[in-house]
Amino acid sequence: VTDDVEALRLLRTYEEKRDNFATLVDVLKRLVSLEQDPVECRNLLLNRGEILHLRLDRSKEAIPVLMQVVELDPQFEPAVDLLAEAAEKVGDHRGLVKALERKLETSGQTDQRIELARRLADLYDDEPNDDAAAIKVLKTWAELDPKDVEPRRRLVDLLTEAQSWTDLVADLDALAELEREEEKRSRATVSAAEIAFGELGDAGGAWKRLAPLAQRGEPAAEDAIHKLARAAEREEMLAGLYVAYAQEQNAGLTRQVECWSKAARVYDEYLDDPKQALEASLRMFATDLDNPEYLDQVNRLAIKAKAWDRLAQVYNRLLRKAESPEENVELLNRYADILDQEAEETSGALDYVLRACALDPKNE
Repeated sequence: VTDDVEALRLLRTYEEKRDNFATLVDVLKRLVSLEQDPVECRNLLLNRGEILHLRLDRSKEAIPVLMQVVELDPQFEPAVDLLAEAAEKVGDHRGLVKALERKLETSGQTDQRIELARRLADLYDDEPNDDAAAIKVLKTWAELDPKDVEPRRRLVDLLTEAQSWTDLVADLDALAELEREEEKRSRATVSAAEIAFGELGDAGGAWKRLAPLAQRGEPAAEDAIHKLARAAEREEMLAGLYVAYAQEQNAGLTRQVECWSKAARVYDEYLDDPKQALEASLRMFATDLDNPEYLDQVNRLAIKAKAWDRLAQVYNRLLRKAESPEENVELLNRYADILDQEAEETSGALDYVLRACALDPKNE
């Protein structure tokens, strides 16, 4: 009677009344092989899975049966729930993941889907053997709960490992908005900029990310934007950036000095343009005409640029400002040395030496 469907159905009813589950699962197995109706076949498989898991405590055997049901009807929630329960009981990672993935796909409730995505992400962390699936579920979680920083953080390493640079930049941009601590937001922005240029060749996008942080004087961003400027041939833009920062209406004196100094460095070291470097240094010197270090830098750059007329204006201004004969003598001698040794203007140097002698005749 094993091929007689009607006989097997009668036997099923009989064994159900007797609670003879061990025999019943065999009867159901045979009925499944003979059943032509897909819906009935699905129900028979579910019944067999229920008995194996709930009645006979043979959950491991129930899992492949229930997976058959899920394959037949992915939206059949009773089978998905039972599969998850059985798989979790025996520690079947594959079965549990399969069940939760199906539930995630079919659930219409956002809160439930977030929890399912979180649970799946934890499972992939516990047994990291499918980065693509882990990335997919973390993206789903992030889309379902856009204000949650956790899935974004967990995506960083996975996307890096997968070399999915476009997605990684987008993820870091999101972290730059979501992180609560300013340091972490800045770090995410700098990382996004470095990947945008280094891996995607997007110099403009990298610059756009770094410039606001550099404006605030954040060291990591400034270091990154300097590297970007050198690599992308944007040194002129970098110098212009510092000039613009120095000229901002609300820039304090300290900030002006800092930015003029950095602009001078870029012009001098990156662009080999001592004339522009000198002009930036003069703007810095103008903030504090008594600062000897600023004057040293002006002298050095003026000599490098051979900007003798410009240097003459500087010393004439300093001489008019000098408050004592001693200060005047020191300036006159210093300028005379530059004219003699660097500008090779011996007669002009002599004029300044004579002026110094007139102020201090006893000074040999």
